[in-house]
Amino acid sequence: MLQIDLIDGEVLLFSFQMGEENVQGITDFKVETETLYLINLHLQGSESGKIGRGTLWEMAKDLGRQFQAKTVVIQGGKRTTGKYKGQVPSPITIIVD
Repeated sequence: MLQIDLIDGEVLLFSFQMGEENVQGITDFKVETETLYLINLHLQGSESGKIGRGTLWEMAKDLGRQFQAKTVVIQGGKRTTGKYKGQVPSPITIIVD
C-alpha cells in the first residue's frame, strides 16, 4: 500500500514498495469535484524502466482512494532520465474502482 509521507500546502510526498525497492514520489496536487490532480509528478528510487503503466495505475488508484476521489489525472513532470529525457508526458486519466 502506498504511504503518504507528507502533505505541505499543495505538495504531496509519498512512498511505496515495489518488490525489494522503495519508490518515492513528489507531486503538486489538488482535489476538485471528486478528481485528484497530480501535477508535475516525479518518481524516484527504481531502476530504469521498472515502473510501468500497471504500477503507475495502481499507485494512482491507491492515492485516489485515500483522497476519496473517483478519478485521478496525472500530469507528469519533465522527464529527467530515460529514452524520453526532457519531454513532458501527456496527461493520463485513471478511473478509481
